Amino acid sequence: MCSALSTGQRPVSRSAVCLFVMMLVWSSAILNASDTPTLQRYETKYYILFTDVPREQAQEVAVRMTKMAEEYHDRTRDFSGVIRNKFPFYLYVHKEDYIAAGGLAGSSGLFAGDSLYAVAGEQLSDRTWHVVQHEGFHQFAAAVIGGDRPMWINEGLADYFGEALFTGDGFISGVVPDWRLKRVRDEITAGKFLPLERMMKLSGEEWNAHIVTVNYDHAWSLTHFLAHGDGGKYQKALASFMVY
Repeated sequence: MCSALSTGQRPVSRSAVCLFVMMLVWSSAILNASDTPTLQRYETKYYILFTDVPREQAQEVAVRMTKMAEEYHDRTRDFSGVIRNKFPFYLYVHKEDYIAAGGLAGSSGLFAGDSLYAVAGEQLSDRTWHVVQHEGFHQFAAAVIGGDRPMWINEGLADYFGEALFTGDGFISGVVPDWRLKRVRDEITAGKFLPLERMMKLSGEEWNAHIVTVNYDHAWSLTHFLAHGDGGKYQKALASFMVY
């Protein structure tokens, strides 16, 4: 994988937020659907956002989504294409509206077709952003990378970006949260990870038939190792999976 997958510290900048808010194109168009609330439409550099969150929160979403798309593209530039079309994103305050729009029960976000769907709740949280960044990568990969690849790398990279931290003017990818590192160590000690060959051959049907946290942890840890292990020694191998 390209060296861009290596992490780097970026200073927090409030000026970037103001800049993107000024650049945001606010549209008066409204999406009306019988099974959803009235959603305001906001057009940003890479996304068309349909949401019922308050305007101030929509501004935050617009900034972060712009930087998120740029992070996806920058970190995958050795094997991704060009962002040619804006990504549709539907963000709901209430989970019941998300479900009514086609969201899966028990989930708080998903990529379906060409659109991204998520639940904001009353207040956007770190959990919200993990889901959006994870599912958003699936949307980006389908539109900009294309092709087919093993489930473990699809989900591993999605979780890799799910853990990225927003600084105010960009993202820091390759983050290893202490709580997740402990959980992975505990899973390894308990022998919960699948044999490596079995993990790497899991089909989409097999993965989805038995969705468990340990598989996501396994995929994330493999991806992180290939991206950063031994000073980036395995990045080319990781890139080869992305163009499988």
